[in-house]
Amino acid sequence: MKIRRKNLGFTLIELLAVIVILAVLLGIAIPMVSGYMTNSRKDSYIDSIKLYIDDVKAKQAIREYTFTNPDVTYYIHFDNIDTDREKKSPFADWEDGYVIVVYDKESKIYEYYVTSVDKKGYKVAITEETQLTRESVFRSDDLTLSVGRVIGDRDEVIVYGPTGEKDEVTPVYEYTKEEAEVCYNYKIENNGVTILKYKKECGTDVVLPTKIEGYPVINLTSSSFRNLGLTSIKFPDTLQNIQSSAFEGNQLSSLIFPDSLRTIGVMAFTNNKLTELPDISMVTSLGSGAFSNNLFGDDEAYIYKKNSNGTFDYTTIIGYAGEGKDLVIPATKNGVQLTTIGNQALRNMSLNSVVIPEGVTLIDYGAFWNC
Repeated sequence: MKIRRKNLGFTLIELLAVIVILAVLLGIAIPMVSGYMTNSRKDSYIDSIKLYIDDVKAKQAIREYTFTNPDVTYYIHFDNIDTDREKKSPFADWEDGYVIVVYDKESKIYEYYVTSVDKKGYKVAITEETQLTRESVFRSDDLTLSVGRVIGDRDEVIVYGPTGEKDEVTPVYEYTKEEAEVCYNYKIENNGVTILKYKKECGTDVVLPTKIEGYPVINLTSSSFRNLGLTSIKFPDTLQNIQSSAFEGNQLSSLIFPDSLRTIGVMAFTNNKLTELPDISMVTSLGSGAFSNNLFGDDEAYIYKKNSNGTFDYTTIIGYAGEGKDLVIPATKNGVQLTTIGNQALRNMSLNSVVIPEGVTLIDYGAFWNC
């Protein structure tokens, strides 16, 4: 009779299979646990910097700080904000950090921002209080902060430094990659920056940077700021081109263009609240309907073609920037006979009636499209 011996162990193949399975499970589990721990630390990081904002508010309440000038962006260093509460980065000690305060005179509301970096490079670029999330925290080799950057259309900066000193500093309009990505999608080509899209959560009063990653901002692409409810925009002195519909459908009431600007595209500023034509003497190419559907007075509402040398060609109308729905197009401007109503000049105007002067010999393609 044969006696079968009971197998009390594992074969080599079975052991290898178990090891492989364990390795796969660890490969899945370790990144998940590590990611969870990192996210938890980022949440703690945000909670800590929010405490600094709370302390600034408390100091305002007892008038230890007063931030009442609506033209100033105020920076308060973390070292000036004493408290018994723990406000530490969970990654490392603070390298630098500021609470930023601005005051809106019309609404009488304060807005609070913060920027910080710890000694391991965990950083928050300038971010408004209500927009702070764990996604605001990123790792960077650059341990410096852009102290002096203005918020909105303000043009002054006051900094309360680490030892409490109060200094007025020159405003900064240059952004690092990390700072720019908070508010902008952009690309770098031909030694310049093209802004592709502005993020609405960054506010309705916009000050564009002069440089991003050391490159000048030269182009604003089509629809990059369209329908965002913007109330003001400050252009950099490096800007060369504003493309079609870039600022269509906002609430802009005035514009100042830099001397560097050369091109304004089709319908670039249509449907805003502009009451007069800004200085565009530097512009050599002006697109049809660039200022259509604004609030210009009747005497200045008709927009004329620009020549390549920057002068106006009063023989050709390329837009109407007023509110009227029953138009009587002027036969002459500055003694020059009107002969042409340009391509898409009165597009999307929803007009009731139009009187065209006898001297007009050409109504270009799409001049009254969707009227």
